[in-house]
Amino acid sequence: MPHPEAVAQTSMGQTTDACGARMVDTGPVPDLDNPPVHWGDYGQAGPYPAFAALRTLGPVHLVTLPDGHEAWVVVGYEEAKAALNDPRLSKDMHAALADGPGIVDEGLPGPAFARHMLGVDPPDHTRLRHLVAERFTHRSIADLEPRIQEIADQLLDAIAAVGPDAEIDLMAAFAFPLPFTVICELLGIPDEHRGALGASLDLLLRPLDTPEAHADAVEASAAMAALFA
Repeated sequence: MPHPEAVAQTSMGQTTDACGARMVDTGPVPDLDNPPVHWGDYGQAGPYPAFAALRTLGPVHLVTLPDGHEAWVVVGYEEAKAALNDPRLSKDMHAALADGPGIVDEGLPGPAFARHMLGVDPPDHTRLRHLVAERFTHRSIADLEPRIQEIADQLLDAIAAVGPDAEIDLMAAFAFPLPFTVICELLGIPDEHRGALGASLDLLLRPLDTPEAHADAVEASAAMAALFA
């Protein structure tokens, strides 16, 4: 069974968010006979062949994250199930940081945003899950469908209005604003705050592979903290 501290890093130790290791696109799937030392050597654009290659080597692998911390990557179903159900393992970033800097990098947006449902253990996880469960029942989701369809239609109409010969960035014109608008409405975020929030999220979710990108992400993180303070 993997070491508890190392497994916790698998879900937290990185420089982009508090949920998983950032993978940097550095080339093709590695040679099975010469697996990479750094997890960042796996391609971000198409990681699934790399995951398949790892599974042929075994279900659990020690890797080095882009921030320099070591972590365990679990690619076997039974092993992942055992790890997720093992009470000795934790995904609580605050607990990891309290133990010392050697376990996990606080990353961005940092500990202030790490007390969400996906980043805490029971009983906090159970309490937070109960708070949102009512909004995600089958009936509640079905009730959202007309409004989601309306938002999708508005976005598609805007794309069509540009003209048939125009080049469209589908991510910016549709794939991002559709779920973002739905989530903002679910959370009750006013229209006047959505532009700044969307811009900050965009900067935080980009690969932080240059000093300039990291500086932009730090600024965006501070802006998000101020928005939700």
